[in-house]
Formats: sequence, structure tokens, C-alpha cells
Amino acid sequence: MTIYDNDLIHAVIDTPYRRGNRHLSVVTGYASAPFILELLQNYKDLRLEVIVGMAKHDPINIWTHKEFKRMVEKYDRLSIKYFIGERPIHSKIYYWHPTLDMQQLIFVGSANLTRNGFINFQEVLAEVIMDDPIRRLQENELVECIKENVEQYITFSYANDREEIDAILLKTMAKKKYFVDLSLTELRSKDRKVHKKSGLNWGQREGRDKNQAYIPVPLKVHKEKPDFFPKRGETFTLLTDDAESFVCVMAQDNAKAIESSYDNSLIGHYFRKRLGLEPGEAVKIEHLDDYGRDTVRIYKINTETYYMDFAVPNTE
Repeated sequence: MTIYDNDLIHAVIDTPYRRGNRHLSVVTGYASAPFILELLQNYKDLRLEVIVGMAKHDPINIWTHKEFKRMVEKYDRLSIKYFIGERPIHSKIYYWHPTLDMQQLIFVGSANLTRNGFINFQEVLAEVIMDDPIRRLQENELVECIKENVEQYITFSYANDREEIDAILLKTMAKKKYFVDLSLTELRSKDRKVHKKSGLNWGQREGRDKNQAYIPVPLKVHKEKPDFFPKRGETFTLLTDDAESFVCVMAQDNAKAIESSYDNSLIGHYFRKRLGLEPGEAVKIEHLDDYGRDTVRIYKINTETYYMDFAVPNTE
């Protein structure tokens, strides 16, 4: 038995994939939407099946469930199911299915299918010999995340209204002023104006989806709070004050942009809807002024979850 306690991505995911394995089934207590998305984007031929074992016992946040559904609907090589049996599954099993040329490969241990499990925390996974672990699960104990009446089987945590989010922020980093304010206007311009072909108007150019957009992150922010945002290329969940959520990624040179990850027009659609604009319409300074705000405040809840406040301040 070989035990891995360092660089789990390399040992458990990257090496088997490079050797030719393509079909991975995972039984995990908990799973992270941003981390799953990174795997799908980094391993273009990966077929991934995920079973979340603690889903019924420890309710999933509704925003995580929404992202699971979006990803499954977008990627036909992804399946996510919730275990609804009587005894919750806390095990972590990574099963590479056999092929004509490759034997099955199985790892078990303590690492959940999350960034914490594979990177941030000290976890272990051991290569073992055992029968197909997926066969032990009965189909009537599993429900697909995209099933129309999934709420009949799973109770989700609806901690996404303003009062509950404020409670989360107060409990975590917000009380330490762990937030940054990001401008949606050009900071280098003498006159207040919105970027013509970047920022919220990134798509306002020939041959682009006009809804494409990103939230600019100045280099100064990274220098003042170097550990606030993830590194360039890393994904995370961005919650909003009006109960929306996106899987986002730190992108572009010097991680200067927050983009919605698998479709960078999603965040552009979102801001245009908040501003009362038509899809694809160019955002102008008067639109922000009419709305009543030209900045967003980003709070860090944890390494994979952030919260964006774009609410209009109460002037009463």
C-alpha cells in the first residue's frame, strides 16, 4: 500500500490521467463546485462522477447546489449525485475505472473533493486494492443533483438572504474589516467614466459577446492584501447580496480581473440586470450614477467563498 500525504493533485489526479486514465468516480463527504470546475477545465477528457456522501446529513448550501446543476448541465462528462441513504457516507474514495489497457486504480483516505482537501489542509490518500467501491451503492440511495424534485430528498441550507449572509460575515472575517472595495470605473482617468472596452464593457468590441465583463482588481489591492484573493487561475464561489452566485476565477495578467469562470458573459448579464439595462448594452457612468453606486465590496468568507455587496446604500 502506497500512502500519499503531499501533492495529492499530482499523485491521485494528474499522474493517472497522464498515463491514460479518463473515467474517475469519487465518493466524498463534501465537494466544492470551484474545485470540480478546475478539474474539468484542466483535464479536458476527464469523465467525472461525484457522489456527495454527507448531503442529506449535513445540508448543502443552496448556492453550491445551483453551481452543481449549472456545471452538470454544461458538461456532459460530469455527473453529481447526492447520497440519501440512512447512514451518511464520510469516506473519501477515488476510483479510476479500468480500461482495455489500464487496470483499475483506487485511492482512499481523508481528502474531500475540495481545494482544502487536496491543497490547503494536511490530508492523506492511500492506493489500495479492493473491489469496485461504487457497486456497493444502491441506485435508490442516490439522487442526481439535476433531478427536478431533488428538494424532496435533500434539505438545502438557504443561507443566502441578506440577514443570514450578514450573520455569516459577522461571524467570519467581516468583523476584522476583511474586505476590499473595487471600483467599476476607470481609476486612471481624470474624468469619472466606465471603461470603454474592458471591465463591465469587456465585450464591447468586434466579434465578442457584448455581455462579457469582469470586475477590475488593481495591482494596489493585491499589494496591500496579498493573501485576500486566490492566485491567478484559481476558482472560487462568489455570492451576491441579492442571493445570486457564480463560480469565478482570478484571471488575466497580475490577476487583475474577476471573471465568471466557464462563461465570462454571466457576470456581465448580472450587472446589466442590476443596472436595469438591456443584455449587451454598453454600461455608461450615468447608468451607475442612476443606480446609486460605482463600486463593489468583496468580503472573504473562506478560501473558496467570497461575498459581493452591490446594494445601494440606504440614505434614509
